[in-house]
Amino acid sequence: VKPTAVKERYEQFQQACTDIGRDPKTIELTVGTAVHLQPAKNDSSERTISGSAEEIAQQLQTFANIGVTHLIVALDPLTPATIEQFSHIVELVHQQ
Repeated sequence: VKPTAVKERYEQFQQACTDIGRDPKTIELTVGTAVHLQPAKNDSSERTISGSAEEIAQQLQTFANIGVTHLIVALDPLTPATIEQFSHIVELVHQQ
């Protein structure tokens, strides 16, 4: 899932919490997303994150900005090399 979809759904969730008198900040938001580190040329999925390391880091940071406290990432492809690539992306996120 991409950050824009989470933001829209989370705003609806927050309103529902407010409507019943529950503080939405008392609920941790966990999101799962797929990250394509080597996307196909025709990959235009709205459910996956892809791009340069900097673009991916920016999109991942957006989740935190929305209020996501736990992020589950499925790497595609999942190899030792992509895990190493992703560690660089995580460093970029921490620098933001």
